[in-house]
Amino acid sequence: MRAKLVNEERGTLAPDDEHPYRTGPWQPNMQEYDVTEPEVIGEIPADLNGIYIRNT
Repeated sequence: MRAKLVNEERGTLAPDDEHPYRTGPWQPNMQEYDVTEPEVIGEIPADLNGIYIRNT
C-alpha cells in the first residue's frame, strides 16, 4: 500500500481544547491522503460502490 499526502490544513483550535467532540477519535483530520493498492483482507461486497468521507 502506498499513501501520498496531498493536502494539509492548519488547525485553528487551541492546543488545550478539551471539548469532548473535538478530541480523541472526534478531533478534526488535518491531512488528506491518496492511497493506492490498499491491502484487502477478506472480500469487498460486489454491491459496495463509492467512497468513505469522514465528517469532521
